[in-house]
Amino acid sequence: MSSTIATSPSRAATTTDRSGLFSKLFAGRRGRRLRETLLAYAFLFPAFLIISVFGLFPLIFAAYQSSLRGLNKIVGTYDGLGNYVRAIDSLTYVLAFWIAAVALFVAIRTLIVTAKNAAGKRHQPWLWLIPGTLIGSGFALFIGFIFRLLPALLDVPNQLRGRNADDATFRGLMWDAWMQGPVQQF
Repeated sequence: MSSTIATSPSRAATTTDRSGLFSKLFAGRRGRRLRETLLAYAFLFPAFLIISVFGLFPLIFAAYQSSLRGLNKIVGTYDGLGNYVRAIDSLTYVLAFWIAAVALFVAIRTLIVTAKNAAGKRHQPWLWLIPGTLIGSGFALFIGFIFRLLPALLDVPNQLRGRNADDATFRGLMWDAWMQGPVQQF
């Protein structure tokens, strides 16, 4: 006989039937690893959701928009890769892309080699970065000026058609190309 008012049920009666699928799946060492893995994915799911909504969806939508014909239209006619074909069709864009890609590669490689050499010789070459930056930005401004002047200069032969093609007309058209707004506003 027990001295307590309410007796606790026996241990055998309190254990539930652990023969279910989930009980077998999450039992033991493998079950613990599976629970930890699922918990990690549960914690990472909001990050995946945010990255996909705010990172991947805009990229996919931009790729879709680039396949439409028209400017600033949400609904446009489907053009497929026509916009890309027109962009690659001009040799100027292809050359500009590869010049920029090679320049970026050379700049990164030069920084890596300089950092390795500086660590090996224990000196600081980074003081040369200031004049190098000034020269590089001056060169970039010059290239930008040339790219603004180039379309105006390439239009001179079209303007000469049907005119008296003498030196004075050519010089006048070259001067007009030089004095156009985009060239002078640089």
